[in-house]
Amino acid sequence: DVPDARAVVPLVRDTVLLDGRPAVLLGSDLNALSLSSGLRAAVGASGGGIDADRLDDGIVAGAATGLRQGQRLTVSGIPVTVVRVVDDQAATALNGGRFVFAYLGLAERLAGLNGAVDSILVVPGPGVPEARLRAQVARVVDGRASVVDPDFRVAQVETANSVTHDSTLLVSLVSLIIAAFLVFNMMNMAVASRRQSLAMVRALGARRRHLVGDLLAESAVLGLVGGAAGVPVGVLAGRWIVGRLPDTSETVGVAVGYHLPAYAPVVAVAACVVACVGATVLAARSVFAVAPVEAMVPGEAA
Repeated sequence: DVPDARAVVPLVRDTVLLDGRPAVLLGSDLNALSLSSGLRAAVGASGGGIDADRLDDGIVAGAATGLRQGQRLTVSGIPVTVVRVVDDQAATALNGGRFVFAYLGLAERLAGLNGAVDSILVVPGPGVPEARLRAQVARVVDGRASVVDPDFRVAQVETANSVTHDSTLLVSLVSLIIAAFLVFNMMNMAVASRRQSLAMVRALGARRRHLVGDLLAESAVLGLVGGAAGVPVGVLAGRWIVGRLPDTSETVGVAVGYHLPAYAPVVAVAACVVACVGATVLAARSVFAVAPVEAMVPGEAA
């Protein structure tokens, strides 16, 4: 009834428990290969087709599930057999490789849908405008389901997690500001405590730029050592906090995991160095702005 559709792909999407931990369940039929050339290439690279007689109780598992090919187990009260384990690196993009794929009929039984599906993906034909395809699909659906772009699911997840995201970001920013003030006060006090000794060295003939250079080099080393020591602690703390977050796989179909970009530790260490050096520059400027004799006079440090 939709002549401009190149393929219509039924999709079952749910969560099942494997060894007490959630895993993403996906189910479809052979039409799923029409979704992308990359999917067809991944199936071909994993060993070709599977005997159709094994699809009634056979599942394909991701490597992160820990299942083995030929293993028998019970999922959602239904005995199944692992007919293949996908250990391709590209498969880790799907929930970190912790997923189970079943043929449509078996997936419906595992999800308890009794002949229903979660979604139907409509692939347009070559050169078909999206608006015309959407109108044809909406006419066939006739209000019985929502006709939306697949990005709608992403928007749903972002909306559901917006409160948690914004609150954690606010806490992070407050922590960063407090840390900056602590670093500034520490370096300022460290330089101010050397006020008389620095003035004495200047009175003996030391040049200002040499003393400033030594102070900046010392603060840079302190920032580098502090950042290098703090990054592992931050990584462990982040993993611990994320590990204690509530499980959202039941609602969004994807388990939340800890991910650290490669540039984050470098940026963190650089920020520590900049904060220490910046605080030292301001403190040293106030110390060296006065004459050496005046700086040696005991007085209350401001």
